[in-house]
Amino acid sequence: MKLVLSDEENAAYLEFFELADTSSKGYVLPNDAVSFFIKSGLSKETLGQIWALSDSEKKGVLNKDGFFKALKLIAVAQTGKSVSLDYLNTSMFTRLSYRN
Repeated sequence: MKLVLSDEENAAYLEFFELADTSSKGYVLPNDAVSFFIKSGLSKETLGQIWALSDSEKKGVLNKDGFFKALKLIAVAQTGKSVSLDYLNTSMFTRLSYRN
């Protein structure tokens, strides 16, 4: 499923990717992803589902595209919707909520 992002989402997700890519290698390691995604307030179970959908190639890391998919799915889950790739091509979920 194609990922559709607004300009606002793309800019925010790129900023988040740069924060989460602590090794500056162009991908986010699992521990870095967990540390970043847990701030969303979602359960570990939901975050596990999001990881599985976002790491579709089963590489154990998230490249920029996979990380952006994860952020989109986190935004979807934060609205109370079930985690599904069907929401990747919508622009109705643009706001992520993260706790410090």
